[in-house]
Amino acid sequence: MTGSFEETAGETPGEEISQAFIDSLPVGVIHWDRRRDPVYRYNAVARQNMGIAPGVPFPSRGSAMSGMVEPYRTRVAEAIRRGAPFDGRVTVTSPSGEVRHLRLRTRGDRERGWAITSLAPDDGTEDGETDAEESPRHPRFAPLFEHSRVAMLLVDPTGLILTANEAAARLLGRSSVRELLPHRLEFRHLIPDDALRDGLFADLREHGYVAGREVPLTRADGSLAWVRLDLAVNEADGLIEVVATDIGLEREHRIALGESERRYRGIFEGAVVGVVQLTIGGGILAANRYSARTFGYDTVEGFLARASREVPDAMAAFDAEIERLRAGMQDDGARESRIEAADGAERWIRVRSHIDAATGTVNVFLADITSERQAEAERERALRELELQATERRQLVRRLLQVGEDERRLVAHEIHDGPVQLLAGALMFLTSAQQEQERGRDALAEDYIERGATYLRTALAEIRRVMAHLRPAVLDDLGLLSAIHNTAEASLEPYRMRVRVDQLGEAAALDASTEMVLFRVAQEATTNAGKHSGGREVAITIDYREADHVVLTVEDDGKGFDTEATFAAADGHHLGLLGLRERVYLVDGGFAIRSTGEGTRITVQVPRRNVPSEE
Repeated sequence: MTGSFEETAGETPGEEISQAFIDSLPVGVIHWDRRRDPVYRYNAVARQNMGIAPGVPFPSRGSAMSGMVEPYRTRVAEAIRRGAPFDGRVTVTSPSGEVRHLRLRTRGDRERGWAITSLAPDDGTEDGETDAEESPRHPRFAPLFEHSRVAMLLVDPTGLILTANEAAARLLGRSSVRELLPHRLEFRHLIPDDALRDGLFADLREHGYVAGREVPLTRADGSLAWVRLDLAVNEADGLIEVVATDIGLEREHRIALGESERRYRGIFEGAVVGVVQLTIGGGILAANRYSARTFGYDTVEGFLARASREVPDAMAAFDAEIERLRAGMQDDGARESRIEAADGAERWIRVRSHIDAATGTVNVFLADITSERQAEAERERALRELELQATERRQLVRRLLQVGEDERRLVAHEIHDGPVQLLAGALMFLTSAQQEQERGRDALAEDYIERGATYLRTALAEIRRVMAHLRPAVLDDLGLLSAIHNTAEASLEPYRMRVRVDQLGEAAALDASTEMVLFRVAQEATTNAGKHSGGREVAITIDYREADHVVLTVEDDGKGFDTEATFAAADGHHLGLLGLRERVYLVDGGFAIRSTGEGTRITVQVPRRNVPSEE
């Protein structure tokens, strides 16, 4: 083959291969270009293989060492002209006088006008011997290479696909290898992700192989084929052997499995019940957030790491569940347990468990029923309170009926012993006066008439007194505020105590029962303050400002008393404070009393039942 390097065919200089790329390759590489010095670029491995020390110029045309490359120039020119690869061997003498035997493989590119040579030390073996024995390119492995269902490719140091099998052609979207190779595909350009590609070849450069790397490859139609790559640099010739396993279906299944696991994890983590997975021995394998919170932990990790030592009673409950299941007992419903959580709170949990025979684990499902138990306890307390109130109401009604009967009997006695006797006496005197008039004794008759009139006046006063006890006339005559004020002044006058009565808000006409309750409370509280407090003043306030109730407050500045002892000592024959409270309860009101060494305060709140307006 004759002709100079510059005379070879090709019009376009190659600028696609940079110095940085050549330096990154794990084998010796020389880049030849027809428009420049024959040796355009080279890397450190090439210098090392040729025995050229750092700092010594690389042999170029006209240099003292040009003989190292001149014998090979014509073959390179021919490789460029034909655009075909070829192998060769060359013996060179290094600047230090050392003879080096090199094996070279050159790929020429007619269109770009350049060639790439990979060179490696030649150990003297022929192709197919020793070093190549394990290569899939050896004739012994050719059938396996051609007919394998796994894609196999042979790539030169710059990335050009030199040969491939049918599986590789199909993987890359070609009908056959014959259709694949003329496209002069560079393997590195099939990887669309720059960062992924750079990382792959960086690892290949550092280690000489890459195993099990999952990458997408661009197919002929632009779609992506996901593969698992195994790459290795053949030290004999610097070529890269590639095995690409199609993992498209596997990846789809893996993605689907991952999505399914994410959905399951979302359900698992966000469940409104606790889920704990245990070993048969009682160790915790997994748990969700609900479980962690139930046992007093902020995180699942904390629960898994510390639960066995920080919530021993809960773990004991789990152990009991496992023993029950291992004993072959059937699921008889949920069980409830009380535990002390890691945060110190006592909680009630409802637990249901079963053994997963497929995995040999125990799945425990639990719910925090503390609030449910508290609500149940509150309901029971409320029921007991209602029963107690009902009992007290029944006793109250009986006492009030008895008191009412006693009051009616008292009124009957008072009327019989008072007004009735006076009226009888008056009738007797008037009858005698009539008889004396008939006898003509007018003076005596007038005396009887006067004495009868006296009896009648006294009887009238007694009747008014009894009526006032039943319902004070002052309520109807003056209204609630004035009636309370007048009664309080009269009650406190013997004890030289002052009274102050205030009204808050605009007064409203109340029904008779509500008005009477407020009056009786004020009357009894004022009388008690006068008798027992030893104070100087009683303050009474009626508050109408609320729309649905009226509040009466009676407060003194006396010495106070033991309210509990007073209520405990009250009996059914004597109303006193107990009677006042019961009267208030009968109109659906509220009664409160507070007594200290600085005075006593009674507060009554009754529903505001207004008198219907007359139209």
